[in-house]
Amino acid sequence: MNGKKLLIWMGGSVAACAAAVIFYERSPPNTFNPLCTYNLAYRLTVTLEIGGKQYTSEAVNQLTRPAHWVGGINGRGCPQLRGTALSFRLADNRLILLTTWICNTAFSTFGTIDRDGDGVGYREAMRVHRKVNIAAKCVGIRRSYTYNAGGPFDGFLINDADKPATWRGFFFHKSNVATLNADEDVRIISAVAEADDAAPEDQLDTVAPAVLKTRFLSPISDTPDYLLPERKVEPQFVASKDPLSDADRLRLQTEAKEEARALGLIH
Repeated sequence: MNGKKLLIWMGGSVAACAAAVIFYERSPPNTFNPLCTYNLAYRLTVTLEIGGKQYTSEAVNQLTRPAHWVGGINGRGCPQLRGTALSFRLADNRLILLTTWICNTAFSTFGTIDRDGDGVGYREAMRVHRKVNIAAKCVGIRRSYTYNAGGPFDGFLINDADKPATWRGFFFHKSNVATLNADEDVRIISAVAEADDAAPEDQLDTVAPAVLKTRFLSPISDTPDYLLPERKVEPQFVASKDPLSDADRLRLQTEAKEEARALGLIH
């Protein structure tokens, strides 16, 4: 191999390596991870209305899972560091947090039967950027029906985005309206999820970094921590639970029983 050919070969090798490194760096996390993988990633954009003002937040949620060959021994699963929460800083500096987990009714819309006819594939949904109207299919992002009253709160209201001191949980009605206090409601104006093979991301670092440094107190486990990413740091703030949370849970459970009874689900 003469000098010119050697230079061409070396230049081509360097270019190929550089392209490989760039492709690897820009690929979503877990794309090449031997231990963890993901089924679907989607971009969720939600607009809320409170007191005549509208607020919008966006995040990309990547639904990670252990690779099949380590599924039995990877009991802790695969961490999700970003993309699990939507954050809305209100005009008075209060903060609303909503989960990015969408209800099963909406989630199933992303699925497609694979070529063997016996599986569910999400690659096609991400390739064509399939969109789902979450506001039309879900109650408060994560629930399919109002009478499904179990599980954590639909959202959280924190008194101060910069110095959290109190918090409360709330639930949405079927009309996607939730009561924040005696004379204030929050309404989901729009909520759209778009399948997108993108890296998980959210706006917490810029909208409300203090929540990542907050310890949320509650006699039960249902606190804002359930939807905050695992990148929380040593607490600098402590936030107590507002008793209105318990009143809201009781109200929803009563409504759920009444609705289920009307539908003949219970007697």
